[in-house]
Amino acid sequence: MIAEALLKNYPNLNEAQREIVGHTDGPLLVIAGPGSGKTFSLVLRALNLLLLGKVEPRELVLCTFTEKAAFELRDRISAAAAKVNYEGDLSELRASTIHSLCNRLLSIHRHRTPLGNNYENPGRSNGVALHLRKFQRDRRRALETM
Repeated sequence: MIAEALLKNYPNLNEAQREIVGHTDGPLLVIAGPGSGKTFSLVLRALNLLLLGKVEPRELVLCTFTEKAAFELRDRISAAAAKVNYEGDLSELRASTIHSLCNRLLSIHRHRTPLGNNYENPGRSNGVALHLRKFQRDRRRALETM
């Protein structure tokens, strides 16, 4: 089901895009090449869910791999929402990189993980090295107990 406002404002959706935008139940994996309209379809799918009242902005998480793409997602959703006169508050909609989403979840729920309350984001420069050293230390301990 696709909201009438989307069909009216985006009449040239192809069949694959209509399937993506109209998928309203559960997650959806989209695999397509560069320039095929994945981001466009993702933006309209998110907006469709909002227009149909299936989700609130705070319940929606859009992830991508780069910060540039995450900012573009936010901008494109705002522009599309304005085009279809969506009046909801998009400030709580989360569009981020998968890495920042995971870091945020770890920061909020660190007390529920083996990381404990002492978890800190090691930053980009030394994060990999820090985790690699911890992995090697844990591996060494595991081998010693065998």
